[in-house]
Amino acid sequence: MNLIRATGRLLTNSRSQSLFRPSVRGAIYLDRDWMPGPFPKTESERLAAAKKYNLLPEEYEPYDPEKWEFAYGDYPRLPNRSPRDQHPYYAWDYYANRRNYGEPFHVHNEIYSAYGRPIDPPGFIKFTEVLFIYFVACGTVFLYCYWNYFIFENIRIFKEPHRIHPGETYYHYPSSKLQVYEW
Repeated sequence: MNLIRATGRLLTNSRSQSLFRPSVRGAIYLDRDWMPGPFPKTESERLAAAKKYNLLPEEYEPYDPEKWEFAYGDYPRLPNRSPRDQHPYYAWDYYANRRNYGEPFHVHNEIYSAYGRPIDPPGFIKFTEVLFIYFVACGTVFLYCYWNYFIFENIRIFKEPHRIHPGETYYHYPSSKLQVYEW
């Protein structure tokens, strides 16, 4: 019999099996614990929703279904702020996303995550600056080519091709006594 099967049968039949079972359910949250409820209509519902999302009552503001195209229930309307805008030297619980434990996510978390787009994009370059950079680069290349081709003629980028014409000698050996062997 297989050793693993035998060990498994011994463990299932023995009293030591209760040692492997946890006696208390772990403190976990399920998805239904974090689902938004209906839009709060009374002040007591608003306070309960603020407590549910670990916010102060004066900080809590839900998405009003009359003002917004999509109603998100009692989910809080958080400021549009990405983790890049957060303070980098604060002792965050989860530093990669610059979040603390229990903070609610933004409704559009995939946009405002650390890997999404920045909220304040860098300033755009003016068109005059683009033209200036373009003409400086083209002018530098032109001056380099002009300098090499016309000023220093020995460093030519484009040299005249070596053309062979019948009857012309392009090489000679005046001081050597060259012997030509015919096959």
